[in-house]
Amino acid sequence: MNAKADHGVSALHLSSGRGFPDVCALLCDREAHANARDAEGAAPLHRAAEAGFEDVVRYYSCPEKKPQGFFRTETQQKKKWKYWQKQLFG
Repeated sequence: MNAKADHGVSALHLSSGRGFPDVCALLCDREAHANARDAEGAAPLHRAAEAGFEDVVRYYSCPEKKPQGFFRTETQQKKKWKYWQKQLFG
C-alpha cells in the first residue's frame, strides 16, 4: 500500500496529482500514509494542490466527508479498486 516508485512517488501521490479523490479516500481507508513525502519533499496534498484538484484538497482537509460518488457497498468498492489499480499501474 505504501510502496514507492521512481522519485519516491506512492499510489497516493499519483492519485492525488491526477485528481482522483475517490482513490485517495480508498487508499487512506486502507492505511496509506497521507503524509508520505516524495523525493522532492512533497506530500500527496501538495501534488493535488499544485495540479489544481480542489476535490482532492478538500478531501484531505475534511476526510470524514467522502468524495461524491464514493462507493456505497463492499462489492462496488472492490470493483472500483480493481479499476483504479489498472488505471494507475497498468
